[in-house]
Amino acid sequence: MYHFLNKYGQGLAFGIGTILVAAFVAMTVSDADAGYLVKEEVGKSSAVSLGATVVLLFIFLAITAALVFSVINNLHRPIVAAIAGLLTIAWIYVSFAVIRPALFDRIEASTEPLLENGLTAAQDSFVGMGLNVTLGLIAFAVVAFLFSLVMDFVKG
Repeated sequence: MYHFLNKYGQGLAFGIGTILVAAFVAMTVSDADAGYLVKEEVGKSSAVSLGATVVLLFIFLAITAALVFSVINNLHRPIVAAIAGLLTIAWIYVSFAVIRPALFDRIEASTEPLLENGLTAAQDSFVGMGLNVTLGLIAFAVVAFLFSLVMDFVKG
């Protein structure tokens, strides 16, 4: 797995990111055409649920992969493998008890007053924070990509 990710990991990450951004943009455009992005109907938007689902799914996959590969890489050390195996079982239990409802259960409408954009204050700050982090990570990814190209050019 290390060799596969070392060889194809960066392209795979950019490809998955591009597909997800395109899907999110397409869903947002279709929601806007359906009239779901107005103040009264924003809760019916499928783009918001797609973003939350993908983020939670990737967090789940990253933690699960780290734990499983920890078990695989430490099979020659039974104590470490056993501890990592127990952590994997505990993580899977927590994910099905906590994360699965967050992914697949419908979010109930809030009774909090709505702001001008159709979101509650907590939702608005969460969306704003998510946008700021996303823009920061995009900038970091572009800088890291350009830096790796420059380093490859200098080395090669």
